[in-house]
This record gives sequence, C-alpha cells and structure tokens, in this order.
Amino acid sequence: MVAGFTLVLEKIGEGFTEAFEEISSWFIDAGSTFNGERLTETMRKFVSGILKGFDYDTWRGMLDDMFVRTHLSNGWPLAAAHHKRDICADANG
Repeated sequence: MVAGFTLVLEKIGEGFTEAFEEISSWFIDAGSTFNGERLTETMRKFVSGILKGFDYDTWRGMLDDMFVRTHLSNGWPLAAAHHKRDICADANG
C-alpha cells in the first residue's frame, strides 16, 4: 500500500517538473532585471484596492467598524464592515 502511494506521489511530482523548471528559469532571468520600486508600487495598489473593495477610505475606519463599533452589528465584527454600505443603500432608497 505504501509503495503504491509513493509511486502515485512520484508520478504526480513528475507532472509538475516541467512547470517548476520553467518557473525557476523565469525567476533566474527576472532576477537580473528586478525592479523593487515597481513591486512596491504594485503592492500598494493591491492593498489599497482591498481597502476600497470593503468601501473604506482608511484602515483606521475599517478597524474601528470591525473592533470598536461592533455594537452596530450585535457583536459580529465582520458584519460591522458592511454596516456603512447598508446605511448608504438605505439613504439612496
């Protein structure tokens, strides 16, 4: 049983070999042209997009709604993050 399972895992691993080699090669080639500033800016945009996706302008506001103003959601922290949207939806009809 163990030998059969080991053989299956080996065959699965062989299926990834080509992909791993191609990915490794890409990292080696990209390492010589690495641009840290571009990566930093991309990550800033990504993290900002997460914040905007939750409909917040600041991390402080989101954290306040999640952990300080949880009474608005009967103690369920993540529901408080959507409270702001509910108010806006009610105001707009």
